[in-house]
Amino acid sequence: MTIGTVFLAFALGIDVFAGGLSLGVSGANRRQWPRIALLFAAIAFLMTALGVLFARLLGDEFGSHASYIAGAILLVVGLRALADAWLGEHDDQEVYAVLGPWTVFMTGVMVCIDKLAIGFSMAFLDISIAGAIGALVVISFIATTLGLYFGKRLGAKGEHIAEYVAGGLFVLLGIAVIWQTATGDKWL
Repeated sequence: MTIGTVFLAFALGIDVFAGGLSLGVSGANRRQWPRIALLFAAIAFLMTALGVLFARLLGDEFGSHASYIAGAILLVVGLRALADAWLGEHDDQEVYAVLGPWTVFMTGVMVCIDKLAIGFSMAFLDISIAGAIGALVVISFIATTLGLYFGKRLGAKGEHIAEYVAGGLFVLLGIAVIWQTATGDKWL
């Protein structure tokens, strides 16, 4: 597993950490934490795998531009996350006060939806897809659990910091993929 694979999996784990923070702030019961973390990891896996599958199906259509498209997708996801954090557009709704199964599931889908785009990008990177997705699942489980724990302790401020970190990491990763493609370097 390369440093790029670890970096990508870490960047993807920040989202579910923020989702865990949201649910932790909302008072998720400690008995629910393992199930929530497992659900978030499963959703992250499915979204990423669907993104990779979709990219593989369309891969021949993009040809030599695929890596640039992958880098641009990462860059756009990061810039959007930073804009949302900066403009204060988060999911701080009162609906979290009632942590029913549907609310928890939809939170998982919302924090993992970008993994479709990331999976699409991963299909064109020179990394081990199975290794990256495996690391993502483990990191998602751990990051969600840590998010729940710190959400209970820190409150909403920690969630906003995580949004900035995730956005910044995706921007850096997008720039790195575009740079690597343009220069031919294979360090990611």
